[in-house]
Amino acid sequence: MNATFADHYRDALDGLPQQIAVINGSGNLAWVNKAWHSFSADNEGDEERTCVSANYLEACESATEAGDESAAEVYHGLKRLIAGQSNDFYYEYPCHSPVEIRWFLMRAKPLSGDSKGYWIISHENITERRFAEARLEKLAVTDSLTSLPNRRRFDDFLEAELRRSQRASQFLSLILLDIDHFKAYNDHYGHVEGDACLQKVAQSISAAARRPSDLAARYGGEEFALVLSQTGKEGAIRIAEAVLRGIRDLEIPNEGLGPGNFVTASIGLVAARPDRTLQSSNLVSQADEALYQSKENGRDTLTVYEERAMGHRSAP
Repeated sequence: MNATFADHYRDALDGLPQQIAVINGSGNLAWVNKAWHSFSADNEGDEERTCVSANYLEACESATEAGDESAAEVYHGLKRLIAGQSNDFYYEYPCHSPVEIRWFLMRAKPLSGDSKGYWIISHENITERRFAEARLEKLAVTDSLTSLPNRRRFDDFLEAELRRSQRASQFLSLILLDIDHFKAYNDHYGHVEGDACLQKVAQSISAAARRPSDLAARYGGEEFALVLSQTGKEGAIRIAEAVLRGIRDLEIPNEGLGPGNFVTASIGLVAARPDRTLQSSNLVSQADEALYQSKENGRDTLTVYEERAMGHRSAP
């Protein structure tokens, strides 16, 4: 490439941690900085493809033909950029090593002035940023007291699992659970003990969500929810009964505020093989109706919602 670029920018770009290269209109590497060389050497890269005069586009094309989807995105993005069909190109991609998870951001844009006819490419390690974003995203969908997924996560998960169940014609069950006499418990023992009670119950319920396709969530207040994918009525009943036993086995004293000596819970359950007309709000309403019936029946019990022509069949 011309001397103007080398004279003004070589030292500055060599001092940067990003891997930086300049290519010409054919895709040949006209210049690379020290970080570019070092990254290739440290990651067992092919030096023939990373040294000056190697063709970066051909390397991307070759990786594309081998099935590398990221290489395909980069190849087509750079082709559009060089053809003048875009002003810049950005792409985030995974580049994991055997010992660590890594993410990089690639930027590419044309050089101007005396270096016109060349394009600069940089690769920046954004792993920490991605981890920070993941942590923030997790916080946004996690209940701070119980560490269970919150109502927002529950709503999204139930909707997704309902649609998947509809497509696959598979069973889906929903459990709503409410701690019995929790207001009286909270008033009697205080909010600190009330929070501890919620945490213990949450841990017990979360043990029932063993599969990636299950979700235990704090629905709100003293109410919890359990989504059981690919689970019919009989299987859901077994799980619900185990949840009720698990809460009794916690033996959280309630000073006679309920029907026994320890904290208990009531459950409403709905199980369905949903058709295309069923909405997630229908499932929640049905489970809530069954939960109300459990409380009417004396609490510390389970009620299964019975279908009432809601556009779906009850699971067996």
